[in-house]
Amino acid sequence: MNKLKKLIISTSILGFATTTAHSHYDVFGGELAIKAGFHSQYISKGADENSDRPAYSLSATFEKSLGVVDFYIGYSTISATGNNYSMEDARFLGITKKIDSITAEVGLSETLKKGDSKSNQNNDVDFIYKLTF
Repeated sequence: MNKLKKLIISTSILGFATTTAHSHYDVFGGELAIKAGFHSQYISKGADENSDRPAYSLSATFEKSLGVVDFYIGYSTISATGNNYSMEDARFLGITKKIDSITAEVGLSETLKKGDSKSNQNNDVDFIYKLTF
């Protein structure tokens, strides 16, 4: 099956299309991942952040094992057309620990929606406490 048919099938099943290109590099004893993407819809925290328009994203994440835990830090940006803002930036950092099939994570994430004027700035800070098994 060619790529276009796969995209059409995944678009009809999921209701939206996402295409992402990524590269991984070994730097400073860790791994740097750089991703660029196109999204036909951008849904964040249950809200359509781009008014059914395409969104473009770019992100970079650095991960490094510190022996006992793994450390990560990153930045991402995505275009959005919400209430008088056009970009959404996120900065995040944290640590993870995996034991068998259980992963624990503690981190901090900051999201800034850049508005068209100073009165339209929206800054959210989230603490991340997660246990996955």
